[in-house]
Amino acid sequence: MTWMLLAVLALSPTAQAEVPLTDPPMCEAVPDHLLDEATDDLGRELACPICAGQSVSGSQTPVALGMKAIIREALAMGYCPEQISDYFVLVYGDDVVLDPSKRGNSALVWLPLLGVLVGFVGAGIWWVRQPKTPVDPPEAEPETVDNEDPYQAQVLRELDE
Repeated sequence: MTWMLLAVLALSPTAQAEVPLTDPPMCEAVPDHLLDEATDDLGRELACPICAGQSVSGSQTPVALGMKAIIREALAMGYCPEQISDYFVLVYGDDVVLDPSKRGNSALVWLPLLGVLVGFVGAGIWWVRQPKTPVDPPEAEPETVDNEDPYQAQVLRELDE
């Protein structure tokens, strides 16, 4: 479906100039002297569907030129940039938006990190709540002397007591 629309936009110059938005315009029309700048601003936020990672403003493909024409006409008619972006997302999918934080549910990206954080906090709480048992130092073994001096052996025994 998307490829058919791309082919129509690329091959049909009359289809590129028409604004296919069906909702009524919700913003003020952009004045003629600001129209080029507003078109470029919105074009920088949208990706060319056939160019890898390139914005509509930076691309010279027929599809990007058609998208720029639609953006320009829609802004001149009073459509909001959000309405125009929503239209292109409807046609091309979420990948047409270059800044993903402006679209979709980017909170899903943070869920694994949040899960790891909750796991560490839970492990820390478990560790702190463990009963503390004192560790007994190992018993000292009596020191053996190679020379069995009776006086030294008696001193060592008395020190151990």
